[in-house]
Amino acid sequence: MKQKFNARILVIDDEETVRESFREILLPRDRGSDALEKASADLFDETPSVRRSSSVFDFELEVASSGREGLARVQKALAEDRPFAAIFVDMRMPGWDGLKTVQHIRKFDRWSEIIFVTAYSDYKIEDIVEKAGANVSYHCKPFSVEEIRQIATKATYEWNK
Repeated sequence: MKQKFNARILVIDDEETVRESFREILLPRDRGSDALEKASADLFDETPSVRRSSSVFDFELEVASSGREGLARVQKALAEDRPFAAIFVDMRMPGWDGLKTVQHIRKFDRWSEIIFVTAYSDYKIEDIVEKAGANVSYHCKPFSVEEIRQIATKATYEWNK
């Protein structure tokens, strides 16, 4: 029996607006919203809004607002045999920063692709790789919609190899 492609993603960030941005970027739109948008555009004599480009596949997204909550979600996912393929982690957070969070996650999960997303880091990339493992990458804020979709897609493909 062929195992299902894992497109599970966890976002760990202390800012609600960032977590919401990831939801907006990675979760598929409600398919029924197309008719509603068209009706609204017709009613108000406007051009319908531009649809987001579709992902190669549908992501399953969970979010956490702290490093400790992120670790708990990783542990729960592993206990349910539903690991995350990719984990986006903010570098600067209250409590555990991103690197400390990933160090704790790596005690339980060595395989998830880790993507640090931050405006500023206190660490050199060499230190990050040494402490967090080789399957990490680094992306600076602000980010574009397509960049995040591409990074998420690549990371989940890497995990599924």
